[in-house]
Amino acid sequence: PRSTLFPYTTLFRSNAVVIALSAALTQALEGSLSSVIDEHEITELPYSGRDVYTLLVMQPGVTSDSATGHGLGLAVDGQRVAGTNFLLDGVDNNDALLTGPSASVSADAVQEYRMTTNNFSAEFGRATAFIANVITRTGSNAWHGSAYEFFNHDRLNANSFSDNFYGEPRTPFRFNQFGGTAGGPIRRDRLFFFASFERTYSSSQSFDQPSNVPGFQSPVYVPSAGFVASLAPGSLAKQMLGMFPPPVGQVVPGNPYVDQLTIHYPLLQHNTLFSGRVDYGAPGGKNRFTLRYAFSQSTAPDFVDSVYPNLNANLVVRSQNAAFNYTRQMLGGVNELKLGWNRSRVSFDRPDAQIPTLTSADGVSLPGSAAAYGYYNQDGTGELVDNFSVLRGRHSLVFGFDGRWDSNNSLVSDGAAGQYVFNSFQDFGADNPSELDITVDRVTGRPIPLSGYARSYRQLEWAGFVQDNWKITRRFTVNMGVRYEYFGVPQRTNGDPDYNLFYGSGSTLQQRLA
Repeated sequence: PRSTLFPYTTLFRSNAVVIALSAALTQALEGSLSSVIDEHEITELPYSGRDVYTLLVMQPGVTSDSATGHGLGLAVDGQRVAGTNFLLDGVDNNDALLTGPSASVSADAVQEYRMTTNNFSAEFGRATAFIANVITRTGSNAWHGSAYEFFNHDRLNANSFSDNFYGEPRTPFRFNQFGGTAGGPIRRDRLFFFASFERTYSSSQSFDQPSNVPGFQSPVYVPSAGFVASLAPGSLAKQMLGMFPPPVGQVVPGNPYVDQLTIHYPLLQHNTLFSGRVDYGAPGGKNRFTLRYAFSQSTAPDFVDSVYPNLNANLVVRSQNAAFNYTRQMLGGVNELKLGWNRSRVSFDRPDAQIPTLTSADGVSLPGSAAAYGYYNQDGTGELVDNFSVLRGRHSLVFGFDGRWDSNNSLVSDGAAGQYVFNSFQDFGADNPSELDITVDRVTGRPIPLSGYARSYRQLEWAGFVQDNWKITRRFTVNMGVRYEYFGVPQRTNGDPDYNLFYGSGSTLQQRLA
């Protein structure tokens, strides 16, 4: 008869049996170095913003300057930050732009968090530094729910050392994080669900400008109401200042056409997290299905600030991750089919995109779009993974396939609307710019339409592996594995391929290159 290396426990009552391998025995068979952050640690330990990824800095060999704030920029054992692979329920959850996790989930929705830092199994690839896999919670036959609120206020805190040193008051600060979870049976012993929701509001502000703090002593100047009244009717400057009236400040002594402002820039952050999961165990215990969706969005209002109203730009970071898992006992082993979908998008738009950027050389702030360009970057990944595990005597065999379809759509409309430079704000009032900077086509010399700034790329990747964990004796195990990965080549799908070289005229190659 086939030898059994692992004990198993039942997850569901009735006849629905799911094999759960003992962690200690599994680690004894695998030579990888990994750490597990379980539900108890996630619930009890304090960490910044309740972001579970910040707990990685507690692991041996992990260093980062920014991880305690955002869970990004992790370096393990001196490896590059980009050599990481973040998984959510075993499927891709990487942000290709920031080299960190894409979709986040509430800490109350996480069952465990495993981080592998060395000697990965051949089942896992695409990483040289570490692999981090977050497992979300499932429902059960018992109903469970929670609600919470985390609150912080500047009046609860002492002033900082630097503020006291410069004679500044406490910086205003508000932090509210609230949410809840719910889980239970849809059909007892068969169908379960678990869902979580979380929202965070954080607000603060910069130093007043001008202030006592070095580096923040530059005054802010704008045209005064007297200057607006003096402009010729119908001038472009008067129209602009009528659409976007400057804020009222104190008139600069000796110059009634300029106001000086004391301002502070708001620092706002709004985060939303949602996740939902459904699990089904078929009668007989041979089949199990899981469907999970996660959504996260972070919004920074006034990301690009302007002293003029309605000319600020908001930054939006939105991520979505979905997974389908089908596990079946067959051919004396277990086959696991996983379908994953991951998308992350970072964007900010130029308000009133048809209005150019206006700059005055004398330092007076002019109306016009504060953002020099509009921007978005959207990465998407579709993934198909199929693994088959089987025990043969003292051999624990795993082999499988991983196929990925990657896409990238981006736009940077740098200089699309142009930038007008004026020698002084009086020249602005006279509609007399000294310089126009605008992006043009390097071949035709004409301004580029907005569609010309967009780029779309597609890329196909795949990998196959075989892993054999051979338990030779009770005290000696050999881990053998091989994995082949093909990363493909990005191919542009909108317009002609990008070139850095354009041929000239001529009948021969030498003439066209001359």
